[in-house]
Amino acid sequence: MVKKRYGSVAVILHLIAPGLGFLYSGKPITALFIPLIFLVSLFFIAWSRLILEPWGLWLIWGGLVFVYLLLLPFVFFIARRNSPCTLAASQRGVVYFLFVFILLVLSALTVHYRAILFGYETFILPSRSMANTLLPNDYIIVDTWAYLDKAPQRGDILVFKPPLNPSTYFTKRLIAGPGDHLDIQKGKVRVNNKVQQEPYVLVKNNKLTAKQKIVSKEINEDQYFVMGDNRDHSNDSRSWGLLDKKAIYGKAISIWFSFSAHKGVRMERIKKLGNINSAN
Repeated sequence: MVKKRYGSVAVILHLIAPGLGFLYSGKPITALFIPLIFLVSLFFIAWSRLILEPWGLWLIWGGLVFVYLLLLPFVFFIARRNSPCTLAASQRGVVYFLFVFILLVLSALTVHYRAILFGYETFILPSRSMANTLLPNDYIIVDTWAYLDKAPQRGDILVFKPPLNPSTYFTKRLIAGPGDHLDIQKGKVRVNNKVQQEPYVLVKNNKLTAKQKIVSKEINEDQYFVMGDNRDHSNDSRSWGLLDKKAIYGKAISIWFSFSAHKGVRMERIKKLGNINSAN
């Protein structure tokens, strides 16, 4: 069957799904390569760890969208050039349906398993337990590959499943690790008898803690003691005990977006969190 191909239709199909416009234009091999190239690009970018930078997500998705839109004139003119054409088996309705269905399944799997495939996850902070390092409605990027070949370090901001509620995630700072002796007295933290310098803990967020009872613990192997930077308003190891290493999901790396109901978008909060080691 000979049928006319329309450039406008090819463009619309391309916008619906990557490669679909090329399939319509009689280029099935190109149609298969387009989503494959996008997927390979995502893997390369993830493995480069650019995705963990504060502006990494914006650059990556912006770049992919730019390339995606850049293909529009190509798919338009290919459709016009190949019109009219004899419809191949690859241009049947069922092929279009299967093409879109497979793309949707692959996209859903890629998003769902991004922590495993690409080594990152995104979270939004719901509380002030990490203030002022992290504030409510800070969107953070978490490196889920951070501890595959090394142990968490004192001062790291960890994302983990708390022992009393493993269906959710907490974000706290690592204060002491395996083999450490921890003392908290009058709001001061001592690890192995050394007072820790904690510039991330504000005086106004540590007033109640200074009046609490003394905490003294020996940290066991594969266990960690974590606290929020907002010491007076944090549900952490002081109340539910030590954190097992297997419960750690990843390390908070950067803030990629931040929003306040009163101030709107907080551009000044988009930053890399860095590594703050509290030891002297």
